Amino acid sequence: MLHVDGYRPRYFEVEATINTGKPIGGLKANAYVVFDYQSPTDFKFAGVDVSSDKLEIGYRDASGWHVMAQSNARLKPDTDYRLLVAVNGLTVTVVVDGKDVFNLAYEPRVDADGFTHGLNEGLIGLGANNSIARIDDVVVQVLRPETTFEDVESFDDGVADFFAPPSDGSWSIDNGRYVVDALNEQGFAVAGYDFVLNGESLLELETDLTTEGLAGLMFDRTDSQRFKFAALSVADDQVIVGHYTERTGIVVDAVVDVALDSGDIHTLGVSLKGSTVSVSVDGQEQLGYVFNGLNVDGGFGLLSFSTTTAFDSATMRTSDPALAGLGSGENLTATAVGPGGQAAQSSGEDLNDATLDAMLVAATQRMRPYLSPEELAQLDGIDIELAELGGAVLARWTGNTILIDTDAAGHGWFVDTTPLIDEEYHLVDDSSRLLADVGSDAGEQVDLLSAVMHEIGHATGREHQDDGLMATALDEGERRLPEYDAVATAAPVSSALSVDALLRLDPFMAITYQPLQPTTNRHSDQRDHRWSRLFNTKSGTFDDAAKEAVDETVALWQPLAAIDWLLGDDDVLPSLADGDRPLIEWE
Repeated sequence: MLHVDGYRPRYFEVEATINTGKPIGGLKANAYVVFDYQSPTDFKFAGVDVSSDKLEIGYRDASGWHVMAQSNARLKPDTDYRLLVAVNGLTVTVVVDGKDVFNLAYEPRVDADGFTHGLNEGLIGLGANNSIARIDDVVVQVLRPETTFEDVESFDDGVADFFAPPSDGSWSIDNGRYVVDALNEQGFAVAGYDFVLNGESLLELETDLTTEGLAGLMFDRTDSQRFKFAALSVADDQVIVGHYTERTGIVVDAVVDVALDSGDIHTLGVSLKGSTVSVSVDGQEQLGYVFNGLNVDGGFGLLSFSTTTAFDSATMRTSDPALAGLGSGENLTATAVGPGGQAAQSSGEDLNDATLDAMLVAATQRMRPYLSPEELAQLDGIDIELAELGGAVLARWTGNTILIDTDAAGHGWFVDTTPLIDEEYHLVDDSSRLLADVGSDAGEQVDLLSAVMHEIGHATGREHQDDGLMATALDEGERRLPEYDAVATAAPVSSALSVDALLRLDPFMAITYQPLQPTTNRHSDQRDHRWSRLFNTKSGTFDDAAKEAVDETVALWQPLAAIDWLLGDDDVLPSLADGDRPLIEWE
């Protein structure tokens, strides 16, 4: 037996190089991986029998070795074979030299107290039955590759993060529960994750649910009328693995009796790898099954054949390397998932790497007055990338990268071509929240600038708040800015800049003034009170600037103190009316 120092999860693998002798002199020619070892006369095994050219899976009890299932293979004695035994809950997969594959589902082991157990709790070892066997290069490995992404959704924030808009049935979130309000014409409701996984990945799903009918987890959905499922049938006290098609309806592939109380919250878990599925209920392994095809290359999510179902939580974890970039961090979400399609096309410039980089620069400039030197240093070297974030998620901070959803959760992004000028918006209830003007391109899409500034907030250690820039959700047609009173904590990062220093930056700097007080219509009020002058850094003098020249500038907006830092002169500006705010722009 092998000493494996540590807990093994539901899915684990054992690899070994095996070589058997010839079946002569009364000897057999077999070699096995032994697992779920409870005693010398109580264990399971999987491996090869060269004398019969078979892959074998079975068990050992007091009466001897019992082969439960066999599969043909071309095997020779005195030949090295690389054997992989993958255990997934109650199912076992045997692979020889990466090509011969064989599966079997065991029944759970039941202890003296009536609790059921999977195959991951006993010891692991190597063995042979009356045979000469040579075994080398043994590896016990857990989850290869390691889990790359995990999401635990409680629905407490009123948003089903990472879920796509329900395409079947009617769903709503009520008091932190994802509730089935109505079924589709075929009699079921599905809420699927907004992900497509590599079919070779490990996928684990878990949910806490209550139901009076048939409900659980759906997977391998290849179209709207074809999927597999694992579900609880509370009325029948059963756990069911099955599949559904429009032609056949519900087909039960495997079933086990389990006491289920109506009205109780039950935890249903599914582990999927290759063609195998293993099902647990309330932490106990109950059922395993092997399908004919892969289980992870289709859609997956929540499923109910009853309107009495409510899901309290949903957890997914996978080893798909394509999701590794999602990492862990804080999500900025839309208040609801958008319709997608044509409505999700971004306005303004194309949403590409260059656009994202430019928006990151602009967002950093707008945040600069409110960040300390230490916080600004944290922004050095961060990246920004597009990603399929799923569901209502707009953006996410992963620790070194800002991830931006490709279509703004189905709403489309407003890509502001002048991200440091808010001419498409007007101020509302406070100085940090703006709404798009009627008829503006920004009105029906989500503001990319606000999303990037929000994630910069996370990058500098800020947490979610109830409102303001760090609110958890962002509406379409809304722009959120940093709180202006935060400038009191900002360090004068540009205090050393002089006119000579400005010469090394850009030849011209425009200075704009505009009222501070909120108005209901910026076009009719605020814009009439904007004045501009152009500072020529070559001559050191101010010249009048036409409004068109200012509109063509790339702007860095900062409060009055920033002008003092940059120019070192309190008298360079004409007098301002009460409440006016000066802003700086570089051409």
